[in-house]
Amino acid sequence: MKDDRAKSKGEIQGILDKVKLTGIFESWKFALKDDGVDKSGNARWTLQILGRGPCSVTGEMEDWSSRKFFVTQFMCHNEIIRTAKMAFDRAVEHERDECFKFDDVVIYTPHINYELMVRMAKEHPGEFTNSRTNGMQGI
Repeated sequence: MKDDRAKSKGEIQGILDKVKLTGIFESWKFALKDDGVDKSGNARWTLQILGRGPCSVTGEMEDWSSRKFFVTQFMCHNEIIRTAKMAFDRAVEHERDECFKFDDVVIYTPHINYELMVRMAKEHPGEFTNSRTNGMQGI
């Protein structure tokens, strides 16, 4: 069955309400928020995951929201569910990276300052790679 008719925000929310996160993710919720309209005047929303957990820096409990994923009224059920899965996967990856520390420092922080990283790489060329190995050897 083709699923190409426009959906309301309520219909999309109904699809998302059927997605259940379990185990340690049970408290995470999907939030569908208005994002105005696209260039053609079609309704558009953002999908985020909302959660609560300890801050990776301070350890204090705080509310957080994931990055945003666009959802449109013309997405089929599969696209909506896949977008929810992508939002979940990305939120898990984000939280996982914040929990991975080396020498008590989060080294895979999703909150990286890219301008600083670029400046440091330019000031210290070669220090951001392991110079004793070539990752392309053996290919």
